[in-house]
Amino acid sequence: MLAGIRTFSKSIFAKIIFGVIALSFVIWGLNASMLNLGTSREVAEIGSQRITPVELDRAFQRSVQNMRNMFGPNFNQQQAIQMGLLNNTVQSLVSQKILREDAKNIGIGISDDKVREQIFSSDSFKDPATGQFSRDRFMQALYQAGYTENEFINGVRGDMMSQQVVDSLTSPATVPDIMARQIVAYRNEQRSGSFFALSKDEFANIPVANDATLRAYHEDNAAQFTAPESRDVTLATLSAADLVPTITVTEEEIAQSYAQREPEFQTPEKRTVEQILFAPNEEQTAREAYNRLTEGADFMAVAEDAGMTEAMVKLGEFTANDILPDLSEATFALEEGGISEPVETALGWHIIRVPSVTPGSTQSLDEVRDIIVDGLKQYKAEDAIYDLAATFDEELGAGTPIEDAARDVGARTYKLDGVVRGEGLAGQNVDGAEEINAKIFELENGEESFL
Repeated sequence: MLAGIRTFSKSIFAKIIFGVIALSFVIWGLNASMLNLGTSREVAEIGSQRITPVELDRAFQRSVQNMRNMFGPNFNQQQAIQMGLLNNTVQSLVSQKILREDAKNIGIGISDDKVREQIFSSDSFKDPATGQFSRDRFMQALYQAGYTENEFINGVRGDMMSQQVVDSLTSPATVPDIMARQIVAYRNEQRSGSFFALSKDEFANIPVANDATLRAYHEDNAAQFTAPESRDVTLATLSAADLVPTITVTEEEIAQSYAQREPEFQTPEKRTVEQILFAPNEEQTAREAYNRLTEGADFMAVAEDAGMTEAMVKLGEFTANDILPDLSEATFALEEGGISEPVETALGWHIIRVPSVTPGSTQSLDEVRDIIVDGLKQYKAEDAIYDLAATFDEELGAGTPIEDAARDVGARTYKLDGVVRGEGLAGQNVDGAEEINAKIFELENGEESFL
């Protein structure tokens, strides 16, 4: 699998994909919707492992900071992307997630004690004076590297799991001598045997068994002819689903629930966004470009002069939550067709244009009435079932027959004849049949019980 990923990463198709990721990162700080990820907000999925935009963003920022330590403070993100650092970060995260998913699938786990031991043994976190683990040095190192404590601990745990997978593939396999001897003995085992054959003609004249012979055989093999224990049971069941049809709700309750759940029924405003991006040190160039636009210059022509292609300019349609927070306010303050003044972010200077706006909307109460009513009924039913169960228990305690007590609280009753241990509920399809069957055979004759 790893070899396949490496081969893929060298293909032109992979370069295009990584190029799209890099472009989106430059513009938005790696916004998930830029990569057509729908509502998943994920850059990649490997089984149950996910790479989120935030995770990729933080990993890339740490890589950029490492490069700044080497090349000086003027090293920027655009230079990092041109050098392939973002591509390397993506590939590194993908490889990491593949190993962690494999570790999870084969049941590898690392205890908290092992993680703590690994961290405490690192020389990077030891006080030079004492040679012991120093929490101050540990926290300082995490801060400088851009990790939170939980991120680092989870990362160490994941790396240890991944290392076990790698070691299992690269390290020579060793087995205990006793196991090796058993395997050799099994593989080299030889056996000798004998057999005999009987002809059916030898059984042609067997006499018919008499009553005494049959009686003796029956007594010797009584278990074969003994029916299993069975029990006749009256079962009463009460569930929220049974109560829902009996529940009523008022218009006041419906209106109140709609007001509380209104955000569920809202579709946020969306805007088609285009942008021209300039480097952090190109504020003057960005303002000159903005002046050209206010004088009537074509937006795409100005973008091309800034070295941007149409694909880099036309970003797509977004809600306010989809956009880098530093740009959201400026973008959603524009009228349709409007162009923003240069906006500064950590990524540089942005000029935003909004060619079109799709207004937000809220479904009316009439449109979602059925959803509201169903939700209220389910909530009331789940709340009422506890009181009804208590009433049912009280009636049984007072000597009321189970059928009458069940009818009083609206429970269903079943007459189950011939229930056999471990064989369900005499053909009745009831939720929890296995647990109910087990409970039936814990009771004495005439005893009642809740489950």
